[in-house]
Amino acid sequence: VIVIGDTKPTTASKIAAVISKLTAHDSINDVTVIKPIDGYIKKDRLIEAIDTIEYKNWVLLVGDDNVVTADVVNNLGVMPLEKRDIRLFGFEMNATYTNVSNSHLARLQFTFPQSEYEDVNSVDTKSFEKLYKAKNYIRPSKYAAKGFDVMYDTLMRLSNSDSFNDGAKEGVSRRVSTKFDYSKKLYGSTENKGVFLLQYQDDLKLLNIE
Repeated sequence: VIVIGDTKPTTASKIAAVISKLTAHDSINDVTVIKPIDGYIKKDRLIEAIDTIEYKNWVLLVGDDNVVTADVVNNLGVMPLEKRDIRLFGFEMNATYTNVSNSHLARLQFTFPQSEYEDVNSVDTKSFEKLYKAKNYIRPSKYAAKGFDVMYDTLMRLSNSDSFNDGAKEGVSRRVSTKFDYSKKLYGSTENKGVFLLQYQDDLKLLNIE
């Protein structure tokens, strides 16, 4: 496991939290941390950190520095994979990935969480779009889909319970583009913690793997 991040104080605290979570698992014996020197990360440092013999290499990219993101994705994305098993993970798909190659992300099976995901080929999505277009004469925007998801999920939970808080305990649900999971309470409040875990495929499409 290789954790890579920039030198910002906020990133340092995130890296510490990530390492604490990782080392709590018995299967993870060693975590390598790489930070930029003079503002960037040389390819040689990445090559040295990647195992070519025994282990899978899981690279976790922390932070939002454009240069660090480009260094990691572009350098790992062109490494020969014959003797290297590399998978790249991020904590969000943000603007720092704008200037990196999607082909590199696909080659590294880039995996990241996202609060919204719409499978355009699913029966639910096609049915919603068809009914929405028949009524409004346009295709639904992401805001229309989100609004429908929130209202529909809320009504479904209320129909089976005396209150929303009781209905929130009914488990995880997935609607058109949103997953709802209220099982983890933050400071005692009911908050949706549902996310999709998405992974780049060879054809550059995103696959929901959770």
